[in-house]
Amino acid sequence: MSSRRKGKAWLLSASAAMLITTVACSSNDGPNAATSTAAPSSGASAVAPEGTKDTQAEINLKAYPEPVTVTIGATVGAGINYPEGESVDDNIHTRLNKEMLNIEYKNKFVVEASKLSEKINLAIASDDLPDVLLVGTEQMQKMVKNDQLADLSQVYDQYASAELKRNLEYQNKVSFVPAETDGKLYGIPAPKDYGNSIPVMYVRQDWLDALGLEPPKTMDELTAVAKAFVEKDPDKNGQKDTFAISLESGMNTLAMDAIASAFGAYPSIMVKDASGRIVYGSTQPEMKEALKKMQELYKLGAFDPEFGIKDYAVTVEKIMAGKVGILFGAFWNPLYPLKQNLENDPNAKWNAYPIPTLDGGTPVPKALPFTNEWIVVRKAFAHPEAIVKSMNLWTDMFISSKPELFPEAQKRWYEAIGSTHKGLEAHNYARPFFFDSPFGNLEVGRELREYHASNDESKLVSAKAKDVFTNQIKPGGLQAWAMEKMYYEAEAVLDGYKELVYPAYVGASTPTMLSKGPTLGKLESETFVNIIMGASLDTFDAFVEKYHKLGGDDILKEINAQK
Repeated sequence: MSSRRKGKAWLLSASAAMLITTVACSSNDGPNAATSTAAPSSGASAVAPEGTKDTQAEINLKAYPEPVTVTIGATVGAGINYPEGESVDDNIHTRLNKEMLNIEYKNKFVVEASKLSEKINLAIASDDLPDVLLVGTEQMQKMVKNDQLADLSQVYDQYASAELKRNLEYQNKVSFVPAETDGKLYGIPAPKDYGNSIPVMYVRQDWLDALGLEPPKTMDELTAVAKAFVEKDPDKNGQKDTFAISLESGMNTLAMDAIASAFGAYPSIMVKDASGRIVYGSTQPEMKEALKKMQELYKLGAFDPEFGIKDYAVTVEKIMAGKVGILFGAFWNPLYPLKQNLENDPNAKWNAYPIPTLDGGTPVPKALPFTNEWIVVRKAFAHPEAIVKSMNLWTDMFISSKPELFPEAQKRWYEAIGSTHKGLEAHNYARPFFFDSPFGNLEVGRELREYHASNDESKLVSAKAKDVFTNQIKPGGLQAWAMEKMYYEAEAVLDGYKELVYPAYVGASTPTMLSKGPTLGKLESETFVNIIMGASLDTFDAFVEKYHKLGGDDILKEINAQK
């Protein structure tokens, strides 16, 4: 790694972090050994063998002897569908929680998903809260300030299963940081896949083949491929109607992140400089070099000339129509929009590759936090541990490769989503709330690639890997193509990124962020678009000066004062 990058931001070895958490939590002689090795097979029906006595750790993981009612806020709307006989009040999740843990979930309110944030804000303001809520950083901090939340430190330590901890504590417990204040834990992370924000380069392999080109590994090679995709009619329709790279308006785009990272630039996040001081990535000299390259690409026609006013929905239409040769996207983009491109053009061929670097070495991509919501508990609630017990259940049902607490629940869950709940996205109404393993798809990808290399189905160990293979890959068709592309190629690319750059600050918004953030964001977006489209690079220096004067300096002071 160049000296320019050392100390520049929080660099984390993704594979090493996962190895550490996996080994630590699977050891039989660690602090969680009792919960991971001696726990009953299911919470509701487990009975200790005659002549034995449960440890406190085992009791903590079992069902309550008497029913415990937990009120919650629920949503309805697009993506939330129920099979016949189920509803928002009575469904597979409420039933399994009742059966396995003797926990009864009751909806204190039910609103459209689009109105949930407003409803939560009203509940916070009126202090009329359900027992449990799923909230963002600002709402959580407001509730902490109002003294409305229970400290969950002890119940998490005592009641969380080893497998739940293995997932939530991924990458040195980074997801807990925003929820910790004065040594207390006010929210339990509800993570998503860590790879959602990390760019993978998808390239039209048939275009490369038609023009006798190799996939680009360096920024110079990317420029050469882009020029060829624009000028040499890769789709052979006799018209100059193709763009090399998909780029939409806005700052948090994977295309900008991918190109910028090659220069050691990380826009829109806080990073650390060589002295360890937190600075803003978008104002660093490396960002100017990245914009210079993007300006060069724009000038040769690599981007849609109207990218500055087109959002993601518009740009993916061009990908689906076969007018774009390179997409810097997420691991799941084979499902959308690449699959839709193949529906329109069965001869299209996309392959996934690592993002280019300056010298062709290993990329160091930007990665955003994989948790932006936390499960919080009303301060006066008598059973805050109930939420952790339910999270244990969901972990065994949906996430764990070897469920030790609730294997029957996992069996019934996967049977349901393969039959009565098939295609209904039943995870969207999980209780208490949906969360995913940050590294679950990475592990599934490894299993599937081992199977693919050996044709040995015994390599498929986890229920999720078996489900993906049996129900989505084995039947064939475009869905199988997308899943293979995602797990065999895109996840392999993510696995190859040995270092990631996360934001150096992941706390709640500071006062100046709240008051000046929108103005500064608009200034940044407009300046970068103008530079890409041909404005003088000196505009960047003027932007940096103006950014700091309009509030950037105050934000940095507020952040650095918290260290």
